[in-house]
Formats: sequence, C-alpha cells, structure tokens
Amino acid sequence: MAAIFQKFSGLRDSRPIPWGDDDGVESSDALLEEDANPSYSKWSRKEGNMKWWILTLLNVVLFGGAVVLYAAAWAKYSERNACLKVTSTYSPVLEEVEMPLAATLLNGTLWLGDNPPVWRGLPDSVESNEAWNSFERVNPIALTREQIVAMGKDPATVVKFNDEYWGLGDDAYVGALDFFHQVHCLNVLRNETFRYWNKAGETVPEWNEIHWIHIQHCLGMMMEHLLCSADAGFLTYNWMEHELHPFPDMSVQKQCKDWHQLVDYRDAHGVNLTKYVEWVKPEGVMELKQHPDWWKHRGEHDKGHYANGTEMEN
Repeated sequence: MAAIFQKFSGLRDSRPIPWGDDDGVESSDALLEEDANPSYSKWSRKEGNMKWWILTLLNVVLFGGAVVLYAAAWAKYSERNACLKVTSTYSPVLEEVEMPLAATLLNGTLWLGDNPPVWRGLPDSVESNEAWNSFERVNPIALTREQIVAMGKDPATVVKFNDEYWGLGDDAYVGALDFFHQVHCLNVLRNETFRYWNKAGETVPEWNEIHWIHIQHCLGMMMEHLLCSADAGFLTYNWMEHELHPFPDMSVQKQCKDWHQLVDYRDAHGVNLTKYVEWVKPEGVMELKQHPDWWKHRGEHDKGHYANGTEMEN
C-alpha cells in the first residue's frame, strides 16, 4: 500500500503546471516585480478602486434618472383628469373637480319610443323646456390672472371684477364656462326650428338682420365645436324589415364626461347675478374696438332670443 501511495505521489509531483514554462516564468516575474515595486502595486489597486467607484456612481445616476423619469410620467398620467387634460385647454374645473368618464349608449333612434330623451320634447313640454332653459343661466365666475394666461388669453383685455364694487381683491377676472354658451346656441336653434310647430297658417314675421346674424352665429359655433372634437366613433348599419337599404344605427357607444359636474361648479362658483346685471363699466378701463358691422346694427334687438313669449338670456 505504501508503495502504491509513493508511486501516486510521484506522478502528482511530476504533473505539468497549468501554464507553459514561459508563462509560469513571466507570471512569477510579474509577481516578483509587484513585490519589488510596492508603489506600482498600490497605484494599480487605487486605479482599480477608482474605476469601480466611477462605474458604481454612473449606475446610481442612471438608475436615479430612470426613477425620476418614471415617477414624472406616472404622476402625469395618475393626476386628476389626466386623460381629459391631454385633449382640453386649461380649465380650473379639471384641476379642482374629478370628472369621470362613463361608457354611455346614446339614444340615436329616429323614433321616440316609450321613454324619449327629455331633450327631444316638443315646445308644449314643460319638462323639456325647463331642462333646456336650465342651461341658459351662464353665471360669470371669477378667474385669476394666472388662469387667464393659462387659457391663452391676454389679461389686459379681460374684464376685471373691480374690488370697490365686488370686494374680490385685485386678482379677479370675469369668465364663464363655455359649455353653457354651447347649449344656449343649440337651444336658440331648437326654438327657431319649433317656432311654427302647431301654428299652421300663421304669417312669418319680418325678422331684422340681427336675428339672422344670431342664427348664423349659433350654427357656426356648433359646427366649430363639432369640428374641434372630431369624433372618431363609428355608426353601424342594420337590415330592417320593409327597408331595401341598410339603415344606420345611430345609438352609438361613447365615453362621456359627467356634465353634472359643470352645473355644480357653475352654481358653486358663480357670482351674484343680480349684482352682475346692475354692474356698469368703471372709468379708465381698457376698451376694445367694436366690429365695423356693430355700427350698422346698433340699437337692434334679436327677436330670436324670444321663445313662447319669454325673453331668453344671451
């Protein structure tokens, strides 16, 4: 046994080293050189440590930048009304009030059915008239200079609530929600459309020119709003009995804003209307020039504001 062990030990001792002889000599020389030159060895270690720290710092900076960018992106898309802000101009409503979107099936059927939308009521419908006319109350709202600038307007041209009359301070400008002006224009067209409903044989009055200018204004405004929204939704078509051609299904799905939030905002932030009606222009304010056509129709009144004998607010 001892002889076998001795033989094995001899074989082990006679095995070649992992490197070639030259490499072994060179490696040994390098180690001896480092041992003989401690300053070189110290510098190599110092240089290695410096590279490690630089790489570590670079990784930390890159990681930190990525975290900041991710947090900024997350904050942008997680803030209140983030989706609406992308497709809207600045509005304090979107900053202060959550306006959820709701999947809504519009009632686009041509026929009234058993439960028609209140907006389709005829002029003799008290409920329909009340629903439409509830939007006629615009209610001016005080805005700040910063908000006016964010809306893309020049504060120098916007009417201010003078503090001596309103007591709102020196940073209060007159604004109103455009939504209610849009519904007002649609209501003008509605009243004009139904003006002679159930009045067959009546003579058409001779309207003055300002009446038709107002109708043109409302038609133009509604078209501009439709063009601005440029709804990309689709109608589909159905085969209907007794119809030879495809008939459009206009009851489409939409992502709708909660318009009740705008009504609540108007009522909560609107100034006193009685005081507003009695308010007259203070002295020394900046005035803009009237359009040349104004002078041609000065003093005329738009009869289109009258519906069922009642004057509607502009």
